[in-house]
Amino acid sequence: MRGGTVSAHYASILIGSAVAADATNLVPWFTMSNAWHSVSTNEVIRRASTGDAEAQCYLGKSYFEGLHGFPTNFAEGRQWLLKSAEQDVAQAQNTLGWNAANGIGMATNHAQAVYWYQKAADLGFAQSEMNLARTYRYGTGVPRDMSRALEWYRRSVDHGFRLAKRELGFILSDEPGFGPGERSEGVQLLREAANEGDATAQNRVGWSYWKGEGIKADESEAQRWFFAAARKGSIKAMDNLYALACEREDRVTLTNLFTIVADHAQRGVAPAQMLAGRMCSGGLGVAQDKREAMSWYEKAAAQGHAPAQAKLAALCGPTVVATMQPLQVRSGW
Repeated sequence: MRGGTVSAHYASILIGSAVAADATNLVPWFTMSNAWHSVSTNEVIRRASTGDAEAQCYLGKSYFEGLHGFPTNFAEGRQWLLKSAEQDVAQAQNTLGWNAANGIGMATNHAQAVYWYQKAADLGFAQSEMNLARTYRYGTGVPRDMSRALEWYRRSVDHGFRLAKRELGFILSDEPGFGPGERSEGVQLLREAANEGDATAQNRVGWSYWKGEGIKADESEAQRWFFAAARKGSIKAMDNLYALACEREDRVTLTNLFTIVADHAQRGVAPAQMLAGRMCSGGLGVAQDKREAMSWYEKAAAQGHAPAQAKLAALCGPTVVATMQPLQVRSGW
């Protein structure tokens, strides 16, 4: 759904009248869930049973995910989603595609996922447009075809889906085979996503300014974007800001960074605990305190953080961490 039909549509939900599928078929789950959450479970079931397509979608997803007082029941949820999808409710179609792609409540079936994504994407549902783009990008359920992937990514971006904007920005900025114009487009998309508050995009824009990739190098701008992402909890932005500040011997930035790192470390975020340990050990952004550094390393290692376990092993010997389980750490963007 786009524009001014939203208010009239949800007024009809609250007064209990049925709504035609063609007026509701592009409503995303967040909006749908918020609107139906105040409707009693009995009323949701009644209206789904009388053919209300959006009630059927809401009921189906609620059964699949055990939401809003409904027990988890994949078979029941699938039946309601199918009824809704047959009335062209895009969210139901997208959910059926997602469940098929990820083996949720059924065996994984990429061809069926593509079928449902295509149905919803043809209606203009932005999330399905992005999901369909991914199938062509990775060749899951269809032959790999980057041209078609880019086409569907751009449609999703045009319909305002921020995650598609970020993914397309990364593709055009980082993957091989694109020229200067596409690189510039990628940087612009990432900047737009960053301005909209996407922490991953903010970190990547910071990196572009730091390294002068697709944009004129500007360490002050890099620092600004790294701080924005770090405040949202981006560990990679914290690491990048730490490296940049050390490179510049910028003690003020290190002090401000430690405040952010310590906050996330105290919340139990293992990579932040590891970085807090490094900063305490070196007296970077905080008074040097080897004992405090060791405490942070131990907390991170106890959560299975492999770099912290390796650090403890180097400092104290391998027997200290012999019983600790490794935590898989993601690398890259």
